[in-house]
Amino acid sequence: MSDEELEERGSRLEQAMFGSQTEDQSKASESKEPKGVEEIEETEEAKETERDESRSKDDSTLVEETHDLHMYLPESRYQELMSFYKILDGEYYREHGKDLEKNRGYFDAVIATALTHEDEIRERLLDE
Repeated sequence: MSDEELEERGSRLEQAMFGSQTEDQSKASESKEPKGVEEIEETEEAKETERDESRSKDDSTLVEETHDLHMYLPESRYQELMSFYKILDGEYYREHGKDLEKNRGYFDAVIATALTHEDEIRERLLDE
C-alpha cells in the first residue's frame, strides 16, 4: 500500500470513529477542561501555598516552644476524649472554616482547663 492509500484509509477510519471532527478538533476537545477549572486550581494552589507558609512559620515556633508528652489512657477515656474532639472540631469548622488543631488547640485547651481545676484533681487523686 502506498503512503497516500494509508493516509486516505486512516482518514476514513478517523471519520468513522469520530464523526466529522478533524484530528485537530478531536485533540482540542480531549484536552479542554470546563471553564473555571484552571481558575479553581490556581486558587487551590494559592491557598495550599499560603497554608504551607503558615505551617512552616508555626512549625518552627511549635517545635521550639513545645514538649512531647505521651499518655496511656484506658480505651473508654480515649474514646471519650476523641469523641469530644470530633464534636468540637465540627463546631470550630462551622465557625472558623478550618479544622481545629488537635495538639495546639484541643489538647492544649483540655490540659489548661484541667489545670484550672486543681482542687478537683487533688480530690480525685488524694481522696481515693
